[in-house]
Parts: sequence; C-alpha cells; structure tokens
Amino acid sequence: MPGALGIDLGSSSTRIFEKRKGIVLREPTVLAVDRENGRMIAIGSQAEQMLGRTPGSISALKPVKGGVISDYEMCREMLTAYIKKVCAHRLAKPEVIFGVPACITQLEERALLDVGCAAGARKVFLVESVLAAAIGAGIDFAKPEGKVVLDIGGGSCDLGILSLGGIVESESIKIGGESFDEGLIRYLRKNRGILIGKRIAEEIKIEIGCILPRPEEKKICVQGRDLKGSYLADCEITSSETALAFEESGARIIETIHSVLEKTPPELLADVSQSGITLTGGGSLLWGLDEYIHRHIGIKVSIADDCSSCVAFGLGKLAESLQNMQPGAIHLERKKLLLHLS
Repeated sequence: MPGALGIDLGSSSTRIFEKRKGIVLREPTVLAVDRENGRMIAIGSQAEQMLGRTPGSISALKPVKGGVISDYEMCREMLTAYIKKVCAHRLAKPEVIFGVPACITQLEERALLDVGCAAGARKVFLVESVLAAAIGAGIDFAKPEGKVVLDIGGGSCDLGILSLGGIVESESIKIGGESFDEGLIRYLRKNRGILIGKRIAEEIKIEIGCILPRPEEKKICVQGRDLKGSYLADCEITSSETALAFEESGARIIETIHSVLEKTPPELLADVSQSGITLTGGGSLLWGLDEYIHRHIGIKVSIADDCSSCVAFGLGKLAESLQNMQPGAIHLERKKLLLHLS
C-alpha cells in the first residue's frame, strides 16, 4: 500500500510529502470561489494571482489563519482538490498526518480531523508542528538534553523546548510572515500616507526587508494609493523603514521566547545556552532575524537548512511509522514514536 501523506497546512502555503517521492505539492493556501453558488473557481497559485483583483462576484480567500482552519467549507474544498491531485494514481484513500500548533484547542483539533476525513483521508493523525520541524531539521531531542526550536510560519510562531522525545514547554502566537507584511502596510499608511496591498508588502519584505539595519541601505520603488489624493503614486521605500515596520512583530517574538524560557527548568536552560535556538519556517528567512533574536536573548541562533520545508520533511518521516500512532487528537501519547524517530 502506498505510504501516508504528511501535510503541512500553513496559513501561507501547503506542502504535501509522500513516501519515496518527497514533497510532491507546494501550493499557496488560497482558493477563489463564485459568491453566487459557492463553486470553487481556482486554487493555489492561480487563485493567489486573484487576491485583491477579483470582481464582486468572485472571492479569493485564505481558509487557514494563524495555523488553524478559519473557513471549514473552503478548506475542505481546497484539501480535497490537493489530495486528489497527489493521489490520482491510488485506489485506496490515504492516511494523512497534519502538523498543528502546540497550543491548539480541542475545537480546532476537531475541525482539522473532520476536514481531513471529509477531504478524502482514510485516517487522520495530528502532531505538533514544532516536533515535526525538529525532526525535519535533523535535531536529536531523544536524549535528556534541552533543544529549542522556533518555527515561524506564515500565520503563527511556535516555540518548543524539547527533551527526551517530547515537549517540555511550548508557546504559540498568531505572529508570522504575514504579520510582518501587515506591519509594513500599517507603517506606510501612517508615516507615508500610502496604501499598499498584501502582495506588494510581501514583495518588499522579500526584496529589501530586514529587522536589523543592513550594512548597505537597499531601496525599492512601488506604487500605492495616495490616501490624500486617492490616486496611484510612486513610493520609494528603504530597508531601514522596513526594520521600523517589523519591530512590533519582532518584539512579540522576543517576548514569547522570554516567557517560555522563564518557565523552563534551570537544567534545560543550561543545555539551551550551549545548543542554541534553531529557526525553522519561511518566516526565519527575514534578513537579520537570527541576529536580532541573539542580541535580545543572548543565546546563539541558527537557521535550519531548507527551513521552509522542515515541517513537511518531519511529517514525512512521521508518516512512515503511523502504525505506532493512534489517529485523533494531539493529546494522545506519542513519546515512544518520537523517541524512535528523533
């Protein structure tokens, strides 16, 4: 029987890992629907191109926010299409394992379990994204030594102190790559009188964005709506301005790290000071973020290889041993499996 699927259902993008094939799907977590009949028109990259450009009869939306489902019906439609695309060659329904925030509620768990089954999965398993990220990054947390993983996705940030194959302390906040985009939109609206869309904000972040001043100033020219004249105007933005715009989200991440470390046993803190913090997730690619965290926390910080795909890789590895797991809620015992895999 073909292997199970590991699905990293993120706020910004969805990745599906299949045994012996690796990551077989990378698509934005976006779909476009006809408002009159609710019929899906486009998903993934095609739907993403429609964001902010649709007529009144079409709605382009993201069904996942903050790492959890925000629109059940639309998420089901999207996942059904993605699973069918990946499993077109299969006769039997696949088993599926999802990564979820460490502090997910039981209601959010139930929504994901239900949508997975409704989308075509035979069984649905859940595992904390921070654990999957650690496994995908190749971190050994089976021993009695503290390891710290900070997974920064599109809509959420998950921090976990790991030891003996499990999570000792964890925290999830609704801060991620999209929060940096929103911070830039607010900054330009307040300080420059220019309104830009989320897609342009993301382009600015990727091109010149930073959370610490760059050695050489970078600039980019974009078009936005002049809030005074209500017409399009050119606006030159510098990398220094992006650092100011990102400061609020950066401060929230630092506050979260401090909060978790304060609850961590002293013995593990000593380990963490030696091993450092490993960053995973696409949000980790923001220029200067590793050094920013190091300056505020005083612990060395490193970015995992292929950090954007660490959760998907970890879920793929977990998907190979689902016989040791029970389907259902995240709170079920998984220590034996994680000890074996890490």
